Amino acid sequence: MFQGQFMLEQLEERIVLDGAVADVQDVQDQTSDANSVDSLGWVYVNDGWWYEDTGSGWWFNENSGWWWNENDGWWLKSENGFDFWYRGEHQYWANEISTGLWFWWDDIDEQYWEPAFKWFADQINSEWTWVYNDWNGTFYQTNIEHYYYEDHATGDRWQWNSLSSIWKPIPSLVADINAGDYNSFPEYMTVYNGQLYFAADGDSHGEELWRYDSATNTVSLVADLYAGYIDSDPHELTVYNGELYFAADRGLYETELWKYNSVSNTLTFVADIHPNYGSNPQFLTVYNGALYFAATDGVHGNELWKYDSTSNTASLVADIRPNSDSDPAHLTVYNGQLYFIANDGTHGDSLWRYDSASNVTTLVTDHLWRGGGLIVYHNQLYFSAYDAGPYWKYDLWRYDSVSGSVLAAGRNPSFLFPCNLTVCNDQLYFQATGALGDELWKYDWVTQSASLVADIYPGDGHSNPGSSDYWQGMVEYRGQLYFPADDGAHGIELWKYDPQSNTATLVYDLREGMYGSYLLHLVVYDDELYFCAYDDIHGRELWKYHA
Repeated sequence: MFQGQFMLEQLEERIVLDGAVADVQDVQDQTSDANSVDSLGWVYVNDGWWYEDTGSGWWFNENSGWWWNENDGWWLKSENGFDFWYRGEHQYWANEISTGLWFWWDDIDEQYWEPAFKWFADQINSEWTWVYNDWNGTFYQTNIEHYYYEDHATGDRWQWNSLSSIWKPIPSLVADINAGDYNSFPEYMTVYNGQLYFAADGDSHGEELWRYDSATNTVSLVADLYAGYIDSDPHELTVYNGELYFAADRGLYETELWKYNSVSNTLTFVADIHPNYGSNPQFLTVYNGALYFAATDGVHGNELWKYDSTSNTASLVADIRPNSDSDPAHLTVYNGQLYFIANDGTHGDSLWRYDSASNVTTLVTDHLWRGGGLIVYHNQLYFSAYDAGPYWKYDLWRYDSVSGSVLAAGRNPSFLFPCNLTVCNDQLYFQATGALGDELWKYDWVTQSASLVADIYPGDGHSNPGSSDYWQGMVEYRGQLYFPADDGAHGIELWKYDPQSNTATLVYDLREGMYGSYLLHLVVYDDELYFCAYDDIHGRELWKYHA
């Protein structure tokens, strides 16, 4: 039923367009070549251009043979027995005059002419699929459960749900940066000046800095910092003072701090903290007008540093563990101070804070689990720390800077090792290990209790929601929690949890079967969800999902 409906809609559009073709062809046959207004109302401008002074919007260039309509943006040219129509990227059509057949240029996947306005068979993913091209997009149908629509202009995709009789949005490929089934592996995605920046491997360039502009739907290389096939490996992308800062290797394994300015389109080396070896800056965080990070200068080990853009200087903040590495991690701003996890060699991994006003670094509490991370929720700082009784395990804790107290947060004997701490819809979600495996849990501020959200991998299997705290595992998008997870049947795919209906559902099985697309690096940009994912055709590339 719905196939017939779409066919009728496209037929109506076809009739309108064919009428325009006939009208233009008639005008073309009768246009005078005099440099003045002709009898049909055409006015000569310059450089061979004429326009029809009747409000139709049509222009004609007698030198190139191209027609252009200023009202709807269509270009038209008759050549080699075809009328060629063009209206921007992904909108290139040809009408064979002798047969009346229409064709669409597939510049998205196959790079060749495909039949338009009729169903034809094409082999996709080793299966024969019926394909239908209209003016704005393409329909694909293998069977009733595999019926899709792809928008030519945006690349957005939908799947037909035969049970609810509605179109459901599904993930779509943004760009195949490393063409074919090779991996570009986009990571460290960060929004800067209205564009999405990330590190990716562009084959001939190695892993370098790239960007995606949703306004133009284009992906481009920002800079080949380490020229050639070798990776500069840009990471820790962070916006500070109107510029994009990151750590990168300019050669000889010397990873230092760099910055990029999108206004001037300039790439600048910021500081050579550890000459000839690299300081390897990590956990870049903006705090009180300066950029803080962990780094080593070869003298003090891996310690807390800062960079001040005003004075253009990088300096050591604190040597917490002299003659060794304290390894500051998970730098988090909370109530006007900078908190982080570090090891002074005595207390193990512990919670520390730095006050820029007094320039003092202080130990807050010890026995933290570094993998749990830090997050601010309801004006308190939450983390994973060891419970010295009665449960004797790593549990969820919180710190109140006003009272200076460290308090248990929903201590529960049913789980341990909470990580991937993420706030969504005023509740704190996390991954934790319990009797049912590694699953999704939440902490409620009102009841001050933690509870299991969903057993995504039934039984004692591990769904591992979020996969990794270091890879932007969980994000809030349009009031719902999105994350990668494995239900034991589809592999690691995109899932979501709806707090309103209290349901966790698979968003889409991008790579069908039990192996999964192994998506990671989730980030929200321009009201869409972007991530890195793998399929058997394109490898690991940049994808997006529009809810």
